[in-house]
Amino acid sequence: MTMPMLRQSFDAIAIVAILLFGLTANAAPTLRVKGSLRLDCHGARRHGHLVVEGRTVDDAGKAVSAQPLQITVLQNNAPLVVTNLISCTGKAIDRFQSDEGGRFCVEVDLPVAAYDVVVEGVATELMSGAQTKLSIDLSKRSLRLRFDPEPHVIALDTFSGSLDALAEVDDDQPVPASNVPLDLKTEAGTVIAHAMTSAGGRATFSMSSESLGLPGRGSLVVFFAGDADTMPSEHTAPIERRALVTLTPPAAPVEGTPEDGVAIDVGVRTRFGNAPTGTVEALYGGVTVGAASVIVGHANVMAIFATPPTASMTTLTLRYVPDEPYYVPSQIATVPIHIKAPSPLRQLPLLIGALAIGVWILAGRAARKRKTMAPPEEPRQAASGAPRMEIVAASVRGARKWSGRVVDAHEGTPIEGVRVAIERPGFQEKETIASTFTDAHGAFDLDGANIGGAGLVLLAEGPLHASFERPVPEPSTLEIALVLRKRRLLDRLVEWARRRGPPFDGRAEPTPLQVQRAGDDRAAKWAKAVEQAAFDDVAVDARVEREVDDLEPR
Repeated sequence: MTMPMLRQSFDAIAIVAILLFGLTANAAPTLRVKGSLRLDCHGARRHGHLVVEGRTVDDAGKAVSAQPLQITVLQNNAPLVVTNLISCTGKAIDRFQSDEGGRFCVEVDLPVAAYDVVVEGVATELMSGAQTKLSIDLSKRSLRLRFDPEPHVIALDTFSGSLDALAEVDDDQPVPASNVPLDLKTEAGTVIAHAMTSAGGRATFSMSSESLGLPGRGSLVVFFAGDADTMPSEHTAPIERRALVTLTPPAAPVEGTPEDGVAIDVGVRTRFGNAPTGTVEALYGGVTVGAASVIVGHANVMAIFATPPTASMTTLTLRYVPDEPYYVPSQIATVPIHIKAPSPLRQLPLLIGALAIGVWILAGRAARKRKTMAPPEEPRQAASGAPRMEIVAASVRGARKWSGRVVDAHEGTPIEGVRVAIERPGFQEKETIASTFTDAHGAFDLDGANIGGAGLVLLAEGPLHASFERPVPEPSTLEIALVLRKRRLLDRLVEWARRRGPPFDGRAEPTPLQVQRAGDDRAAKWAKAVEQAAFDDVAVDARVEREVDDLEPR
């Protein structure tokens, strides 16, 4: 046997060994990152007082509660001594900080004049500091701006071309602000649209999706420059811009020997140019046979698979797997393969591999035969619609390993990309002991050889599925069921309405529309946000879920 053939034999045996016994990986080290604080502030004049209100949020848009704040009032660039701070509810403030929803509101009794107000978020152990400056003229009326609806995720390929904003005079008695010129700009400061408010205070901006910017995180700002009667005002909405990714396979069939590898050059693009990240996978018969990272809009995939016994042509399927949520696969592509037959001697390594797999199958049959003599297992729990963690089987004695799969609690289908982790809760944050992600079949493996101690929890959370955790069980095979964040928001609203009693105590479940009509203003605003998140054609991720939860009446 020649050296190349020996090398192929050893390669085949190595592949079989990997299939039989799997691979283990060391846990990645824990990395602590300090969060970035952002201040959304608004200045106004109410009942003759200077009012500053807003929210403290982190860089992901999540509310930051109990954030220490400082406020400085300047007149003609000289700081004033302010000792009469009161909250907007009329209580004296001894410690200025945001509430549990990240909101704050403070009033200052000052003479009618023009002031600059500096609001500072004090740096903490977990959050960096932040500062913003407002110009407030108490001789002028103030304007409050917001988007309607508030944008979160913008699909650039299907963008409708318009956004609406509302403006109202924020004075003692708020009223719609009509005939007010508003501008719309991106986080880069580029103005992309202009609009005038109607009698109801609504302005509609028209623009192209290209003007919104490239895929990724950003923000949209609606602002008013101010005039002789009204102070300047602006409102910022953090957004995610997403784009569809298309694959362009070679125009002509690709020729090659499957066992040697078939090289396929695939173009990976969006409507804005080359896709910068991601992976292209080649599949044969539904099984991945090759993959390559995207580099400057191209992926050079090497597909290796068994030669079909009779056909001289076959077809591979190509799909795009994103690394970031901003790039969305549009559709799969196919590429025809003209097969060059391998030398008969090259089949020898495959025969050795097939023989090893046959031995493995026979050993598995013997194990199953022994298993049939054991008492029958309890029936598996069907999809119940509720999150759960079920022990399917205990681990082999002496092994410290947690494995299993994660499924949708309603559909029972496997979920890919779920983070499964063992964590130790702390006073300020959790420490990740070990973590992994589920594969395309919802399967996961956690090696716990060095894991020990009391108080550990097992957590599972998917991009679109709500977080669920339980105390860590003994090493075992688990089945974990998660609920979509959309469904969880609806469930919370139904639970809240049931607790209120009439008119929500009938047999039918309360709907968001019923809560909007029967609840108070805060409940109605929350119910509307739940309705948009649950029924609009948008992805509800952790950030959107938190924003809706922040509106829930406490």
